[in-house]
Amino acid sequence: MYIKDGVTWFEIGDRVELLVDHPDGNDDLVRGSMGCVTEDQGDDMESPDAWISVCWDKEISGGHDTGHPDRCPSGHGWNVERTALAFIPAFDDRDTEYDLESEQELMSMLGVST
Repeated sequence: MYIKDGVTWFEIGDRVELLVDHPDGNDDLVRGSMGCVTEDQGDDMESPDAWISVCWDKEISGGHDTGHPDRCPSGHGWNVERTALAFIPAFDDRDTEYDLESEQELMSMLGVST
């Protein structure tokens, strides 16, 4: 994902979350549904309401393969307007094991009593 002229541009592989209920009349897609962008928009899609091909995490009524069966199983694809999507940042894959001693040290440095 990147921002160009104040508009969010999605790229293949971006994780996205749906911001609206029932885009283009699909009853299976509701706010909070998540999926993955399957098609690069290209620089020629200047309209902020351009359609984005998304492979949703679940099978949906009337779903397709977004024209990319190698990226999206049949029945999971649905195109939505760019403005109906939010980018989901990738998770940090570093070891995130909880460390009480480190937390206490940080809280002490911040002047917070534990």
